[in-house]
Amino acid sequence: LKQKVEEEVEKNIDRMVQELSNQGYAFVEIIPMVNKNHATRQISLTFDLKPGARVYVNRINIEGNTRTQDNVIRRQLRLAEGDALQSNKLKRSKDRLTYLDYFSKVDITPEETSLPDKVDLNVKVEEQSTGEFNIGAGVSSYEGVLATLDIKENNFLGKGQQLKFGFSLSSKRKDFNLGITEPWFMGRELLAGADIYSKETSYDDESSYDEAILGTAFRLGFPIDEYKRNTIRLKLENKEVQDVDSDSSQFIKDLEGDRNKVAVANTLSIDTRDNALIPTKGYNAAWTVEYAGFGSDISYVKNTVKGSYNYAITDDYVLTVAGRSGYLWDINNDTPITENFRGGGSTLRGFAPSGIGPRDRTTNDALGGQFMIGHNVEMRYPIPGMKDSGVNGILFWDGGLVTSLDDPYGIVEDDNLYRQSVGTGFFWRSPLGPLRFEFGIPIVSADEDEKEVFSFSFGTRF
Repeated sequence: LKQKVEEEVEKNIDRMVQELSNQGYAFVEIIPMVNKNHATRQISLTFDLKPGARVYVNRINIEGNTRTQDNVIRRQLRLAEGDALQSNKLKRSKDRLTYLDYFSKVDITPEETSLPDKVDLNVKVEEQSTGEFNIGAGVSSYEGVLATLDIKENNFLGKGQQLKFGFSLSSKRKDFNLGITEPWFMGRELLAGADIYSKETSYDDESSYDEAILGTAFRLGFPIDEYKRNTIRLKLENKEVQDVDSDSSQFIKDLEGDRNKVAVANTLSIDTRDNALIPTKGYNAAWTVEYAGFGSDISYVKNTVKGSYNYAITDDYVLTVAGRSGYLWDINNDTPITENFRGGGSTLRGFAPSGIGPRDRTTNDALGGQFMIGHNVEMRYPIPGMKDSGVNGILFWDGGLVTSLDDPYGIVEDDNLYRQSVGTGFFWRSPLGPLRFEFGIPIVSADEDEKEVFSFSFGTRF
């Protein structure tokens, strides 16, 4: 009993020290005084708090940033010169610098000065490569051999700007995209970005047509609080569907020709993860509402919600649980099936992209659906004997459903089956770049589903 009381006293002292430290009292003394009442067998506790004087930040010294500009680091700090030293803001400053993924190591250390109520903050960082050159390859029953090339610089000229270029090629598709992002537009915490992209996709096997998209997009995002932000996107696209087979589904024949689309999307998101690429704790979630119309050829409202939670069972074993759902409302019955949700690929490993969902029962063309829901459960663990090499094993269980399609022709086969798969693989953040290999086995599927054999990707950083 005595040990339990002492443990509770220590916990209460720690909480009070933390709270006072958050208020700027860096040097706190708390003395517990115990009064025993032997007659009633009760104990009363009194805590004598001596918070001392408040401590303020004198100077912020930054070292180790051989490439990243000082202002890029300073704008991530939640403490400025003259502020009261608060431990929660000190921790958050370190988390924000770490999350940038510009540095392999971040340390923020208070240092006493000649003034009793002033401390200097020494911010020490170690730069790491922020450019990525990724070459990916995959083999599936759907696309055959797929090759991708991605070049991205996350800290362009040390100013924190992001440039990216992507190209992918297979027997089924050819994609190109070029984008730039400025996270501090006009010196304020406003994210601004622009993209241009081109997508050429052949749906010969599953839907009997080819589609070409040429588009541009603009983004503007701003923080709501420490972990939440809002992002607005404007998309302008021209879509052309051609090479429709004469024996295709009537849904496919309706697609042929050119369409212009103007869409605005708003995304409300929250992200508390410690690392976006390999998180060990925290969660993220996003709700997106997209409206297409404004006099263009396509009009709809699309709602999507997705999120994930990461839990470190031990220091080496991390469990990630993710979910997603979406619904599309066709406003004027003019929305082509190309806007529908598709299932498979990276969200449902073991199935090919567009491998599940409603189909034409006669032609077996994949049509997509206006409702989708799915989950991913993944365990990341160190492979015995390879822990120091940074190689992690992966076990996963995926599931997903794509359904709900208006059927004016009476030709849609929609079994409402929630597909599932299990699998394994490994992830290695090697010195040459990230390497990922996954093998998925469908455990709940339909005969007409398209399966994926395996996939892998490899890249390097510069």
